[in-house]
Amino acid sequence: MRRRPAGGIGAIAYYEAALARSPGHFGAHHYLVHAFENVGRHAEAADHGKVYAAAATNVAHAQHMYGHVLPRLGKWKEALEQFEKADAIERAYADAEKLRHGDDWHHVHNLQLLGYTYLRLGRPDDAEKTFRRGFETPIRYPQYGWQHATLAEYLLLRGRPVEALAAARALANRTRAAKAAGAAVEGETLFALGRKTEAADAAKRARAAFEDAKKNAGYESRWIERFVEPFVRQLEAQLAMTEKSSEETLLKLADELAANPRFDAWGEGLFRLERIAEQAKRSGRETLARDIQERMRRIDPDYAPGSTARPLGATAATGSP
Repeated sequence: MRRRPAGGIGAIAYYEAALARSPGHFGAHHYLVHAFENVGRHAEAADHGKVYAAAATNVAHAQHMYGHVLPRLGKWKEALEQFEKADAIERAYADAEKLRHGDDWHHVHNLQLLGYTYLRLGRPDDAEKTFRRGFETPIRYPQYGWQHATLAEYLLLRGRPVEALAAARALANRTRAAKAAGAAVEGETLFALGRKTEAADAAKRARAAFEDAKKNAGYESRWIERFVEPFVRQLEAQLAMTEKSSEETLLKLADELAANPRFDAWGEGLFRLERIAEQAKRSGRETLARDIQERMRRIDPDYAPGSTARPLGATAATGSP
């Protein structure tokens, strides 16, 4: 079977030519969403996403595709509607066909973006329920196992480190990708609690688990590098936060997250930067925190930095699970 071209300017020309030959072909509209997003042309991506969603109303991915570009245009409520539609379609299909929820690679991914959107819209309880659903849903393809770390990330962001540690450590017995991401969030949480020696040990485990996951992923190692290594790099840079070079590393990572046009980078990027900024403030690096917050506004100009983060709870901060 002929492979489709990689997303970008060349792909835009390719699929626009396909539409000229077959007007309204929703497959071409689908891939044009990806291609326009990959070059940061989000309004045009949304135009094609709308056509795709309307042409395939019972396809979860079609609803999701339109939804995931809308936050780039500030249309959060409309994005929420699309992710909720996709979730309902996926659940109904799995139940009707007597399939295990999560056997479709798309299911947990959609839950991630649904949860991020609830959080951005000031509905943390709904976000938590959604992230917990994702955490409890099996992921069939091991290279996507890192998505299970989202619950621990959320709990740390919300100032609940004891729960975050438990969620992160639970990933040690899941896929290699989950183990690596879980160890990294565990280390980030320990560092936030001031337990630097334990955090350093977690960083070593995270790096080793990442290398093991990449080595055993074969062709899919590219996904491990793209999605798992940032967890590890972030922890390693935070551990070195007392050094000037670490600030440069964190700002470089922040620039990468802020500039990433990829369809779901607005969710990962925005709330990951929020956690980095909070840790910078805890470490007394107010200038670094402001610099990180400036990168957050590049992703979402209307977002108020600090609005979703909560300080570490006094009880939680003394716990040592």
